[in-house]
Amino acid sequence: DLAANALVGIGKAAIPALSDGIKDERDRIQQASFAALARLGPAAGPALVKAMSDNRLTVRALAAQTLGPMLLGDKAVVLALGAALEDENVAVKIHAINALHGLRAKARPAAAHLQKTLTDSHPGVRIIAFEVLRSIGDDFRPSLLKALASKDVSLRIELAGQIIETEVPVDEAMPVLLAAMKEKDAGVRLRASQWLQRTAQSKRVSDRTVVLALAAA
Repeated sequence: DLAANALVGIGKAAIPALSDGIKDERDRIQQASFAALARLGPAAGPALVKAMSDNRLTVRALAAQTLGPMLLGDKAVVLALGAALEDENVAVKIHAINALHGLRAKARPAAAHLQKTLTDSHPGVRIIAFEVLRSIGDDFRPSLLKALASKDVSLRIELAGQIIETEVPVDEAMPVLLAAMKEKDAGVRLRASQWLQRTAQSKRVSDRTVVLALAAA
């Protein structure tokens, strides 16, 4: 959009006009305004943070999507992305978690939000949150233990498998997979057995442990 490009040339002084542009009901203007803010770099951070709390889904999603490639480690940005992990819309959550994933260790201010996300209903969001927490380096085992106690057996299985595969020192993970092998649901048992086989092949657990569990199923 020519107008948005012209505003980029103005620099920081164009941010108020671009902030109005991202609220425009016309998709073309809205998207061009977000793209222009991205080109302005860190100076556009506060405007994008404000957009993260907009009452319109499209604005929140585009704000999170825009922040991702910018890799802004500013605390206010990180906290806004962390808060977005609790958004009611999965698109906003996915853009936010991907943005935090890009920040890696700089995502530390959002650690509390990331820990809550370990039990998110969306598997992809949970997996990336786990990886970001690992990259941060803080001890998040208490949150893992809480998540492993979830009533959702599928969630427990996937998290336990991820814990074992990445060698995070949580002894309670293997018992979760072994217990899942005794579930009535055949699909649950199958998924648990797949994780057990993967961990055995990678030599992260003894073959004997896996064989006995599979034989008893």
